[in-house]
Amino acid sequence: MKKLLSLAFIFLSISLFSKSYTLDSKGSKLTWTGYKGVKDLIKYSHTGEVNLKSATVTFENNLLKSAIITIDMQSITNTDIASEGKRKRLLAHLADDDFFAIDKYPEAFFTSTKIETLQTNLYKVTGNLTIRGITKKEEFQLVVEKKGDSY
Repeated sequence: MKKLLSLAFIFLSISLFSKSYTLDSKGSKLTWTGYKGVKDLIKYSHTGEVNLKSATVTFENNLLKSAIITIDMQSITNTDIASEGKRKRLLAHLADDDFFAIDKYPEAFFTSTKIETLQTNLYKVTGNLTIRGITKKEEFQLVVEKKGDSY
């Protein structure tokens, strides 16, 4: 299954003078898309959301430089299946040992290794994503909005 992660964050500052910020978990959103298929032939996909437990980001000269994120895997939801029964079956499958094993691994982690500015407030983030104790390199686009003195 290929993963596409897209993130949109709104950050609140710890203090006005700090270059490190903590995540406003209520104002932040992580969406996921899972694809099933072989190579370039995608049979179908599903989408959903998962809550972020915590995150710390660092800015230098008003540009994002690093991100450390903890994801609450127990909060995973599905947003594209209308049937409650089918949605519950998918979520049970995702939580089960043959997929995310959420009982054993309730959290996932992401630590950035490279951040590239694409345009104002839009970044290409590369880093290590750890799910089920397995770490793989992932990349995604991140939109960061500044509101007043906070991100």
